[in-house]
Amino acid sequence: SLRSRLILLVLTVVIPLLGLVIYNALERRRLEAKRAEENALRIAREAARTHEDILKGAEQLLVGLAELQSVREHDAASCSRLFAKLLKGRPFYSNLAAVKPNGDIFCSAEPLRSPVNVGDRPYFQGAIETRQLTLSEYIVGRITGKPNVILAYPALDALRVPKAVVLAALDLSWFSILAARSNLPLGAIVTVTDHNGTVLVRYPDGEKWIGKAFPDMPIFKAMQASRGDGLLEASGLDGVRRLYGFTGLRGWR
Repeated sequence: SLRSRLILLVLTVVIPLLGLVIYNALERRRLEAKRAEENALRIAREAARTHEDILKGAEQLLVGLAELQSVREHDAASCSRLFAKLLKGRPFYSNLAAVKPNGDIFCSAEPLRSPVNVGDRPYFQGAIETRQLTLSEYIVGRITGKPNVILAYPALDALRVPKAVVLAALDLSWFSILAARSNLPLGAIVTVTDHNGTVLVRYPDGEKWIGKAFPDMPIFKAMQASRGDGLLEASGLDGVRRLYGFTGLRGWR
């Protein structure tokens, strides 16, 4: 009939248009997903580079401090005055200190209210045993009471015997401030963990998460398995499902 022919004609016209609309929608979604993946990896890599630069700067500072006569001779007064001056204007650090080979802190930018020994700390033991720079896990400083990660570097004599160990305590609260200033896209989050899955930096809401360990989270397991860059869609610390881009700090795994 004429009516059925008209319907057939309309369907013949509409179906190809509908297919084009569906194809365009799927292609647009694919491009948006790809753009989201690229942005997630870009943000992760930029954050990693920033932290790598800060760690490298701390390492260079410690190498210089380890050569000081006041450090090698355990001159507490002279060393503490100098470290206090160096600490000013360096917001990434919560303290600079020097330690005797037995673990007693004899020099500190922040005043010592009582004797402090760090001989039981793995970062100190690592610096003494390996004669190399070591990086701590999440830790609360015994002098400052602040959440930190600590870099330790040994001051060695000509026979490579440790005369002292110099410390730089990195203030984790400042790293969250740094993330807040990095012009993240709306709704984006940044999380930094140590190798145990303990949260070192989190933006936003860092105060809720810093110091808490999540070794069984899918995103942390994916980071451990990849040992490099990667992408994962998973539920995060807050239970919200997101697309995550992740990477490791080069030389600090």
